[in-house]
Amino acid sequence: MDELRIDIQVLYPTLFLSAMTTRPEVELALTRSYNRWIAQATASSGGRLRWVAQMPMLTIDEAVDEVAWAKDHGACGIMKKGVECGDRPASDPYFFPLYEAASEHDLPICIHNGGGTPNAATMQRFSSGALNAISAFTSLATSKVPEQFPKLRVGFIETGASWVPYLHADLVAKHLRLTASPFDFKTDVFVRNRFYVACQTNDDLPYILKYGLEDHLLVGTDYGHADQSAELDALDLIEQRGATGEIPAEVARKILDDNPRRFYGL
Repeated sequence: MDELRIDIQVLYPTLFLSAMTTRPEVELALTRSYNRWIAQATASSGGRLRWVAQMPMLTIDEAVDEVAWAKDHGACGIMKKGVECGDRPASDPYFFPLYEAASEHDLPICIHNGGGTPNAATMQRFSSGALNAISAFTSLATSKVPEQFPKLRVGFIETGASWVPYLHADLVAKHLRLTASPFDFKTDVFVRNRFYVACQTNDDLPYILKYGLEDHLLVGTDYGHADQSAELDALDLIEQRGATGEIPAEVARKILDDNPRRFYGL
């Protein structure tokens, strides 16, 4: 981390990228075990290793209690999948107690690439995982869930940011054809909903920034993995795009520092 100039690394687990079980008591045991292990493993890092908590989504009341424990033991976010618990979208009222607890404890909901169906074939799980995650954007925005939880922050993690223009256009079309209330999509959709997006170094940042994301993009690294999201030199590459003028240097700094600190409450 020192060599890569990383002050704080937020840890997400690979193990929970897909649902582990349909048995609530097993899920409760697994998520609690993970949270207690990662809390102990990072306790001596002086706050430089932070983590996102796993929730027993099949027992939502237990999840509410787990939020408080996680906050008290070093968690800086709550990991969630875009569709889970029997194909429930992120806007399903079933999850509202979790959103309320996360708001109360100043923890963001981190919607990560992954699937909510246990025992899915590996390729199917990972190919559809990003789509599951970004489906939560439309689900939450059109259902106006963020308006019900005015302190809640929601992030879309390891999905890249190249989907933003497409889903933005889809929201505009829905607005024109299905609603009557005016809405400034160019500047408001991310600001008003407190939506954050973890970008990748190959995203077309000058184009994506036109959609009001200057204060809502954050860097993602995923280093240690050999996949499309892994980038060991992510900080340097974003900083170079600011230094060359491709994006404003101030915006590059926000992506690398200000925005992730705000999103995770660091």
